[in-house]
Amino acid sequence: YGSNPDVGATTGWTEKVRFPSTGGITFNGDTSTANALDDYEEGTFTVILKGTTNPATLVTTTGKYTKIGDLVNITIEFVGADTTGYAGSITIEGLPFSPQSGRKALAIASYNMANFTQHLVGELSTSRISVLDVRSGGSWTPATHNAGSTRYLVATCSYKAS
Repeated sequence: YGSNPDVGATTGWTEKVRFPSTGGITFNGDTSTANALDDYEEGTFTVILKGTTNPATLVTTTGKYTKIGDLVNITIEFVGADTTGYAGSITIEGLPFSPQSGRKALAIASYNMANFTQHLVGELSTSRISVLDVRSGGSWTPATHNAGSTRYLVATCSYKAS
């Protein structure tokens, strides 16, 4: 393309994709570097279940993530976990990327792993998820472990990486 270092693809003479010399991909004629998609990654990470009191051997699982730009999507599944020895507030550690500051909520489902009143949510902080019990007309309080064998907890969330 002569002196133009960018490479583009067109259909019917309408630009659909551009590969700017600064990196990444832009779409539909966008030339702004700030709008370029410059990061895509899929992977796994080690998730650690914790409580106020923990057993000698912590329960872990493998989480999955997809990162597009600074948006991170994670899925965590503790399936049939033995949580004997855990007590107190439930936290999940080992996020693949640190989230941006500020309170963030995520969806959590549990089958007999957590003691809660109405709804479970998770709150993201620097590198962990605190599992909370949301009560109608009340505050969010920590959900606590219902320790034993064959426990289930599933979480999914999207957040912006710092």
